[in-house]
Amino acid sequence: AFTVLFVLSGFGNGSTYKMIPAVFAREAEEAITSGAGAPQAFARARRVSGAVIGIAGAVGALGGVAVNLVFRASYQDGGSGDTAFLCFLAFYAL
Repeated sequence: AFTVLFVLSGFGNGSTYKMIPAVFAREAEEAITSGAGAPQAFARARRVSGAVIGIAGAVGALGGVAVNLVFRASYQDGGSGDTAFLCFLAFYAL
């Protein structure tokens, strides 16, 4: 069950990464209709979307570290991963 949960959350993660450049491209199009130069607007959109993707990736990497830390604490304190799985279940339920 948890494997399915992680796989489905990965699909959502991929969709988010795909949406980020589209959002900034749309902002560039709006800037162009307001009178901004097209090359500059799209160059800015590429730079900003790249930065946002980088930040999102860094936050995602911290999430991967947190999963390992929770498992480690669960095994050290209780000898099994049950507590970690309950924490993950509570996190995803929110």
